[in-house]
Amino acid sequence: VHKAVFESSAKVSGATVHFVDYTYDTGNIIVQRCVDISDVKSPEEIAERVIKIEHELLPYVVKKIALGKVSIVDKRVIVL
Repeated sequence: VHKAVFESSAKVSGATVHFVDYTYDTGNIIVQRCVDISDVKSPEEIAERVIKIEHELLPYVVKKIALGKVSIVDKRVIVL
């Protein structure tokens, strides 16, 4: 995926943590974060930046779920 992003000359990329359902990548989004990639020189640089935010987001979401601070209301995810 990072190669496709690099080849598209995108200026931002990002990470998403979502609930898992029966279809690939269609679960309700819990959190997302963007990262600037306007100055990258390779898909590997994009991967490095994205994995850094993935490593921040996933523990954050797991903690919020464990504390009961994530809920779905009217098909929208609420993170307290």
